[in-house]
Amino acid sequence: MWINSDRLFCNDFGKPIHPNQPYNYLKRFCEREKIEFKALHSFRHSLVTNLIHSNVDVTTISNIVGHINGNVTLSVYAHEFKEATAFGCNVMSDLLNQQKKQTKTMSE
Repeated sequence: MWINSDRLFCNDFGKPIHPNQPYNYLKRFCEREKIEFKALHSFRHSLVTNLIHSNVDVTTISNIVGHINGNVTLSVYAHEFKEATAFGCNVMSDLLNQQKKQTKTMSE
């Protein structure tokens, strides 16, 4: 007997739960798993940030966190994508410089 509601967090039947319940669950989970506790929003932000920096594609991240589409994810986390792009460019630059040094050493 599912109860329709507009709530993000609900019980097994769709009935809204107390607003503190997800927070308390996450707190207990973090204690049990011995990981740093963060509030729900911070936990979500950390998840998305780590996914971006692990090169997970935008569509997958968007699906995981429930954004309506990848454009929402791109706009909310634009700063993280810029950081990840800058990091990727630095890696590419380092690789090219390393190759340049190797080529120079081989020609001497």
